[in-house]
Amino acid sequence: MIYLGADTKAHKQILFVIEWLEKNMMKYKQLGAKDEVKAVDITDFVRDLTLKVAEDFGNRGIMMCGTGLRYLKEPLCIY
Repeated sequence: MIYLGADTKAHKQILFVIEWLEKNMMKYKQLGAKDEVKAVDITDFVRDLTLKVAEDFGNRGIMMCGTGLRYLKEPLCIY
């Protein structure tokens, strides 16, 4: 499973990833912003996405931040 997460500012960009995944019949779950209306920050879903990726060796994660300037209080590694 591929877990996706994007903040509100990166919602348009994650739609391109979703389109590609669907075209290639890959399973995914969107954990971040569902639209550009409700404000969602990367810190709102980073923990959930990371834990989902860590549940199974085959899981992967993609996170997108619209500004690229987010400071995380804890280090984050996704393999």
